Amino acid sequence: MDVSNGGAIYPSAFRVAGYTAPTLEGLKRKLQQFPAGSVFRWCPQASNPTDVFSPGQREEMFKELAGFLSERSMSIEPYSEDKCTSGIAAK
Repeated sequence: MDVSNGGAIYPSAFRVAGYTAPTLEGLKRKLQQFPAGSVFRWCPQASNPTDVFSPGQREEMFKELAGFLSERSMSIEPYSEDKCTSGIAAK
């Protein structure tokens, strides 16, 4: 799962499993379609120099998504540069 915001160049994008939503709420609607027990990995584009989300904004989004998923018996792994750049999928 990743989030990015290219500012004036590219609009915000929230992605999971090949799906892209323009808003966090749109991403949440998509996440509701996954079965209980699903585990996601948080891979925001923090190292992308054109991404304008601040570290605080990314942390707030992660917390919001973690709570949202927990209420639905799903979870999200915190950001790990190694896991996000290696292409290894979460279970």
